[in-house]
Amino acid sequence: MNILFPADKHRRPVVPGMELVSSVGNPTAARAWLAAECPNLVAVARHAAMNGWPAYAQQLAATLWRYLARGRADDAHTIHSYALQAAHESGDSLGEATALHNLARVHELTGRSEEAVRLYQRALLIRRQIGDRDGTADSLNNLGNAYWRLGDHSEAHDNYQQALSHYQQVGDAVRQAGTLCNIGMIYERWGRYDAALDHLQRARTIFRAVGEHHSQASATGCIGVIYERWGRYEEALAHHLEAFSIFEETGDRRGQAEALAEIGVVHRQSVHLPDAIDCTRQALAIYREVGDLRGEAETLEHLAVNYERSACLDEALDHHRLALAVARQIHDRDMEAVVLNGLGDTLRTTGQPDQAKTTHESALMIARDVGDRHEQARALDGLGCAQHDLGQSEDAAITWSAALALYTELNDPNTQTVRRRLADCLGRTLDLPTPATGS
Repeated sequence: MNILFPADKHRRPVVPGMELVSSVGNPTAARAWLAAECPNLVAVARHAAMNGWPAYAQQLAATLWRYLARGRADDAHTIHSYALQAAHESGDSLGEATALHNLARVHELTGRSEEAVRLYQRALLIRRQIGDRDGTADSLNNLGNAYWRLGDHSEAHDNYQQALSHYQQVGDAVRQAGTLCNIGMIYERWGRYDAALDHLQRARTIFRAVGEHHSQASATGCIGVIYERWGRYEEALAHHLEAFSIFEETGDRRGQAEALAEIGVVHRQSVHLPDAIDCTRQALAIYREVGDLRGEAETLEHLAVNYERSACLDEALDHHRLALAVARQIHDRDMEAVVLNGLGDTLRTTGQPDQAKTTHESALMIARDVGDRHEQARALDGLGCAQHDLGQSEDAAITWSAALALYTELNDPNTQTVRRRLADCLGRTLDLPTPATGS
């Protein structure tokens, strides 16, 4: 774990006389060793918890959590459950809070965000009661993640800001950087792309300086997303390829899936549809392999859009509906709004404007609830298209005007498309500013 995630070394248990084994002296070898020994490590945790050595069960779980969180959900749930049992039986409040926090993380990453919120809040309460300031900040940060997945971006932002304030006070640079990434992606959702890029670049600089390669890759991929929003696809692709290279080098399967999915998005926007479908299928296979339901929903939706662009409309509808089922299964309202907008677009393409209208209206309601301005703009644009197809030209003009205002505020490349639609609907040219392309 010290080889894979060196920035967390100071937080791991100190083992007297420990010497580095040369055979795990690089990230690839370290990850291979952990993969081979994971069944034994879980068995050791079980034995320690059941036979009077609770500290060993707790420390082993605390040591392994970052590895287990990246695609070994079942093992993570088992080992953290044993740690929680051991801490509870020994009356160790700090250990109990740590185990609750790590169990919450498992629920968060496997789509059970409401249960994650409940467990993070229990951990947070204990950590505040015993004066564990570092742990309190960690639970605030991760509670923000769980609220994010539930679509409550304002609550997520509040928790992130509280965590960031603490990390700045104690000088924890790595966790500052992680929280900066989280806040950056909240700003991305709110359409504040310049602020998002600033936070993400600051975070990446910190990760590079401390050799935190996995987090550096994640921040790099997030920067790629900002360039996608601006329509700067060559720069976006370069960032996603860099992220994939780092994830591949360290053997991080879940990270590889994240990068592949975004590479697929860039290929689609660049009209390289076979490449887009191939990358997205690879990402979907990995997400299913590691049990990441949110990733599965997201890539199913990407595949649906790729199929629609390829004129495979039946496949597109099937994949939209599969994605919607998974998003609803895990109560991910953010993703539900994205999928509903995609489904509405395909319904209109297949000559079903009534259903498209209803679907975009649902997407708009959810996007407003969660504060996702980009999906609000998408929903308004799709709703305007459906109204126009139904002969409701006045309603379409009003709806497109609202979409245009939002897209213009976001400096989104879709601004030009909506402007043309509105101009055609009104029968005149619109004298409006051209959107910027970001800093």
